[in-house]
Amino acid sequence: MRETRWLAWFFLAVGGSVFLFSAWGAVTMAAPPPTQSLVRGAMAQALGAALGTPAGLVVYHLIWAALGACMAWVAVKLLR
Repeated sequence: MRETRWLAWFFLAVGGSVFLFSAWGAVTMAAPPPTQSLVRGAMAQALGAALGTPAGLVVYHLIWAALGACMAWVAVKLLR
């Protein structure tokens, strides 16, 4: 039980951080980081090509913000 709480706090911190940084990136329309994985690079390029550069970047960051929020939500559920 104790390990579950530690793991939940970890996922809450990571998920909350991903949400905050990605939401800030969507608001400022920041470009994705230059050192990224193949999946993130392909996703950013595909969204940029499909929606245009500004809208593609916003959607890219909002997808990562949603993933971070889901991770934090699961962590909160585990902490209850």
